[in-house]
Amino acid sequence: SDDPDNPTVAKTELNGEVSFDTADWPDRTQRLNIDNLPLVALHRPLRIPDTFDGLMNAGASLAGSLQDPQVRGRLAVNQATINDQPVDVASADFLYQEARLNLRSNVAIQDREEADPLTLLASVPLPINGIKQLPSRDDVTVRLRMKNQGFALINLFTQAVKWEEGTAELALNVDGSWPINRRMEEALTSLVVPGADSFDGVTLSSASL
Repeated sequence: SDDPDNPTVAKTELNGEVSFDTADWPDRTQRLNIDNLPLVALHRPLRIPDTFDGLMNAGASLAGSLQDPQVRGRLAVNQATINDQPVDVASADFLYQEARLNLRSNVAIQDREEADPLTLLASVPLPINGIKQLPSRDDVTVRLRMKNQGFALINLFTQAVKWEEGTAELALNVDGSWPINRRMEEALTSLVVPGADSFDGVTLSSASL
């Protein structure tokens, strides 16, 4: 917290048994809780953009072995800002299992029903160096949905134009495969990205006009 009289205390708890011995095969279960961790501490190690700030809160269950880990949990960012502009909703539910990441994320400027959050659904193969388990499938599925006031998120990323009002909808799909043994350039050619959009009575403004 920026208030010296009421500082925010970050807490991290890990309960359960942990083994870093790759020959230790029995499954173990742990519970990880993170409270009020400033994102600024993660900008460099996780390559998070400096424009994204806030306090991270997360709860996750870790199961399996070091060779085949499974992680399920939820992450939320409180007091979130993008380019110093407030974001009321920034959360994600995730499942990492059999070397695949499944993700559902919501981002919205206002925490109310008519805010129309941006919704991202994804299921992608994600092998980790040093982990024996490889994805059993290489298919990729990504769904991005945004409509109406959800487009006001544009205002957080640019000052060139500003979303004022209107009815709009964007649906973007990414399907295909991501062969783990190929270079990124080759893997990208296997993806198909169809989409649909509609705009009606949209009003944009610009300070330069």
